[in-house]
Amino acid sequence: MNSVVAKTRTASAVGWPNLAGNALVFQGLWFAAIFDFIWVAGLCVAVLLVQGVMASWSSSLWRRLAAVAILGMSADATFTYLGWYQFPDDAPLSTPIPLWLSLLWLGFVCTLPLSLRWILNRPAVSTLVFAVAGCFSYAAGRALGALTFEDGVLLATASLWACVGLLSSLLFGLTPRQSEAS
Repeated sequence: MNSVVAKTRTASAVGWPNLAGNALVFQGLWFAAIFDFIWVAGLCVAVLLVQGVMASWSSSLWRRLAAVAILGMSADATFTYLGWYQFPDDAPLSTPIPLWLSLLWLGFVCTLPLSLRWILNRPAVSTLVFAVAGCFSYAAGRALGALTFEDGVLLATASLWACVGLLSSLLFGLTPRQSEAS
């Protein structure tokens, strides 16, 4: 089976407090990362990873989450290499993307089986929602001074997030009946 629902506990077993907590911790991660509180962002990622362990995510699910995180970080690194994204000179370490952005990707993928699971069975909807929300997230990061980019780059950012939405639906959104047929 290739379904998040089949690989993890159901929403009723996970519980709404855990789903809401997952979303709230990710929002805390976003603000901590954007405002360069790296240790707080790292702590948020640790909490999200512990949620995955507590939810008994399978090794297959962890590999798929890692694939999406690597894809996202690689795309951001490519956008940075092309000069589309620029980061302040005080970004820690000399890496393709700043540590805070890597932490965001690691935290984001931990929301897919929990707080974002509801959208993943609808590929068209998840593609559209991820494209719009991804643009808003990067635009908000730009407004808060975490990165800079030209307005035209938002189209590439939307395309990246549309791909993330579609890929996430394909990797995580199949219902048990669909995954048994594949």
